[in-house]
Amino acid sequence: MKNEDFEKVLGKISIFFATLDFLSSRLIVELDIQDVEKLFKSNATLNQKFGLLNKLTETQVKQRETFKKLKEILPKAIDLSEQRNRFIHDQWVFNPNNISEGKIERIEIVNFHKSNFKIQKTIHTIENLYALLGEIGKIQIQIGNLLNEIKTIHNNQT
Repeated sequence: MKNEDFEKVLGKISIFFATLDFLSSRLIVELDIQDVEKLFKSNATLNQKFGLLNKLTETQVKQRETFKKLKEILPKAIDLSEQRNRFIHDQWVFNPNNISEGKIERIEIVNFHKSNFKIQKTIHTIENLYALLGEIGKIQIQIGNLLNEIKTIHNNQT
């Protein structure tokens, strides 16, 4: 393994999370949510968007059948969105010994108090990073399918 192998998968993870964020925004718009502008801010994070979608009820959404399907995939989407910041903002340590073994270390600051500063280290393998990429991709596809379903409904109504 080389640094480039990890750079490639980490770059893809970043792109997949950005795409998932965009798709979640589109879904919020397309679900035709009552008072959407009061519930959602344009600068909401991915986790905030999924959290707010999870709190909605069917009565707040005009696309109710699609919303029911969304509710089924939201637990996994929320789980992934909670991981996003760690994978995007934490420090990745490209240690040649780890890299050659197909591993990389992620460092997270877990306490910002000067007197009690803590760092948490996590080792990831290239395989588990690709597995994460696959999970994000599955949710992207599922949300994309929901968007297509809404588009089909709109086309059939016109």
